[in-house]
Amino acid sequence: MDVMIFTKEVLEAIQKMQPHLESAAKVATSMTTIGTTVVQLLKHGKRLYTYFVGQQPENATEQKSIAIAAKDDVAILVDLNRRMLADVTAYLQVQQIDANLLIVTNDPAYSSKIRFLDVHNPQEWEEIVKEFTETIGVIKRYVGNARMHFFLSTPLPIAFGLGSVWGTVDEAIVYH
Repeated sequence: MDVMIFTKEVLEAIQKMQPHLESAAKVATSMTTIGTTVVQLLKHGKRLYTYFVGQQPENATEQKSIAIAAKDDVAILVDLNRRMLADVTAYLQVQQIDANLLIVTNDPAYSSKIRFLDVHNPQEWEEIVKEFTETIGVIKRYVGNARMHFFLSTPLPIAFGLGSVWGTVDEAIVYH
């Protein structure tokens, strides 16, 4: 799939979810499609929002249900400082890595306006790291044994905090 079309579909799908995001978070998850692209709100926390992004299975129209096709790889974009969706998608395509995406962000709309962290509020930074611990648990349960590719766009202290809660047991490839 064309990188720019895919990126546009992901952003449109996230925007489409916004009016119902709060109510969807209370009843579990929300899922929407644009073209063959599926975006699911996987976790809504106090500071972080996690979206699972992929393509519908080829037989989805026959099943008349929305689903994300399982893949052997998953790219996890921890995206706080700059929007990297297009860059990551292009990189994966060049490297021939067929992966679903998980976008972890502090902006529910994943808009071009970055929500920078307050340097004078260390509690906000700590809450993000604590919440990432829960998010990692959800991700591990959701993607199972998929190879994980982490792409970080975070301040360095957050990256260290994320690494400390990730642990040393799981294998992953980290990009910065």
